[in-house]
Amino acid sequence: MEINYMCMGDILQYLTKNLTISDKGVMNGIKTVDLLNDFVNFKSNRYSKDAIWYAIVKLAENDYILYDTSSKREIINIYDVTIKGHEYLANYEF
Repeated sequence: MEINYMCMGDILQYLTKNLTISDKGVMNGIKTVDLLNDFVNFKSNRYSKDAIWYAIVKLAENDYILYDTSSKREIINIYDVTIKGHEYLANYEF
């Protein structure tokens, strides 16, 4: 698969707008299935589900997001965008 940098940037932008923090300073994660459903609805048919999943994997591999995985190594929750992810987003042109 090819990396879709625009999709990566759009996902980071979505995360920065939708991730929240609790009153106790704990990040409230977003389930990847919810992100996928919201993102597909938000961006219509701009990206395929495979392109979105691949972008999430690449964001994780490059330490742009903090996440949890299942026993099958699936990314199940995204908890935060790292400083590196914010820097990527700051340099991204929309």
